Amino acid sequence: MSPVYPSLGVEVLPARPEHLVPVAERMRPEDALEVRLASGHEPLQALEASLAVSRDLRGEVRAWTILHHGRPEALFGVGRASLLSDVGVPWMLGTEEISRGGADGLAIPFARHCAAYVAEMERGFARLENYVHTDNRFSIRWLKWLGFSFDPPAPYGLHRALFRRFWKDV
Repeated sequence: MSPVYPSLGVEVLPARPEHLVPVAERMRPEDALEVRLASGHEPLQALEASLAVSRDLRGEVRAWTILHHGRPEALFGVGRASLLSDVGVPWMLGTEEISRGGADGLAIPFARHCAAYVAEMERGFARLENYVHTDNRFSIRWLKWLGFSFDPPAPYGLHRALFRRFWKDV
């Protein structure tokens, strides 16, 4: 896949380990809370774990970094729920920049290209499915816009906080 809007300083590249720390250090509070409640991980641990599970059966990494003026602002990807599963687990963790609109923001340029990345995530899976914390309103709106369905809130994760399972059949 190609860069999104180089003229606006927005690019999407294959995720690399050196992209993790800049995002982890400035992660959106809602995303940081979500990973702590679900897994007990700190932001960097969550990004490391997400990147590690985003290898397909051939070893290809199916994760990307959103750069804004050369600075990593979000990482996203998909992993397999289990070795024998046909369920993909999409994920995205980012900084406040990912939700910023306006002429120099990331939200609109990336939104225009999200469908292509979701289609890439769907490749090889019968379903995409994961969980989102009920207080992560930006992520819930984004996922609804992308066509995901939701279960009602229910306890989930290490701390049994309220999360909503979201899914999309391919």
